[in-house]
Amino acid sequence: MKYYVIILVLAFVQITCSQNYELIYKADLKPYKGASDSKNNLSAAQQAFINQINKKNALMSDALKIKVIAKPQENSYQLRFNRLMPIDGLTQNDLMFAMKDISAFAKIDYHNSTAYGYSIILDSLVVASKSQAYFDWEITKDKKIILGKMCYKARPKLKKGLGRSITNGYIPEEVWFAPVLNFRASPAVFADLPGAILEYKTSRATIRAISVKEVTKNLEFEPLDTYKIVNYKQFKKLMKAHYKKIKSKIKR
Repeated sequence: MKYYVIILVLAFVQITCSQNYELIYKADLKPYKGASDSKNNLSAAQQAFINQINKKNALMSDALKIKVIAKPQENSYQLRFNRLMPIDGLTQNDLMFAMKDISAFAKIDYHNSTAYGYSIILDSLVVASKSQAYFDWEITKDKKIILGKMCYKARPKLKKGLGRSITNGYIPEEVWFAPVLNFRASPAVFADLPGAILEYKTSRATIRAISVKEVTKNLEFEPLDTYKIVNYKQFKKLMKAHYKKIKSKIKR
């Protein structure tokens, strides 16, 4: 009887310790349009520049991965990009631009129904995001299978006064979530749907889950008391001022 109780306890510990999930995502960056687009009249040099960017972004799409660890019991998750070894023909700036097109933030902690995005450039800032401040989800009847899971499409309905310019890398155009994975997880800042998001489409990239598995890894969120917490609109203004300051220094 004693051994039976021990086995039950060990089984319970194993189950509770393995309730976290690891999701790996891959992002496909959309190529920039060039001279083949009838609206563009580009010079040969401009076309060559666009071709070079698209070539680099294709390399980035193959190399960059997003890892998300989700903790269902707390409806929380943590997002990090993988660390890349040097790739021929690519610079750190290329990496930064590609990451910016994929996600507004390369490091996100989601807890207490709020996503905290850590700015790479203004590294003293954390951007707090809640979908309710920007849009309401519209869950459609469209469905498809991703990684063997039935997924449903949801679209954001932007609230009045929000221009589409805010969407690039921040608010998605559409997402596909899996109700069978009944926890919060996303390759970006918004995840408040009844199931993990396995596909996330923005104006510049389509981000898809390529694996989902249970893990024993735990989440350790970074303390926020050393950061200035702002909303996304404030962050955009601060970024604009930052780049304006850099440009003024260059002109001197």
